[in-house]
Amino acid sequence: RPRLSAEEARRRLNPALEVTRVQLALIPDQAGTGEVLTYEFQGQTGEDIYLVYINAETGAEEQILQLIVTDGGTFAL
Repeated sequence: RPRLSAEEARRRLNPALEVTRVQLALIPDQAGTGEVLTYEFQGQTGEDIYLVYINAETGAEEQILQLIVTDGGTFAL
């Protein structure tokens, strides 16, 4: 179970991010030896789309990915 609520985690985001989706997600930890329970926030700033992962236990920002949508598919940077 997450220690933080989705709303508590959302308060850690940049206010410019317009959130379109929130869900729990497991992502690899920095060492690559385990997993971290996070809230995955998908949102936009202007035309750019991002996935922001906030640790559901500590509230720390774990990862930010920018999604690039092309005719050939969607890529994460």
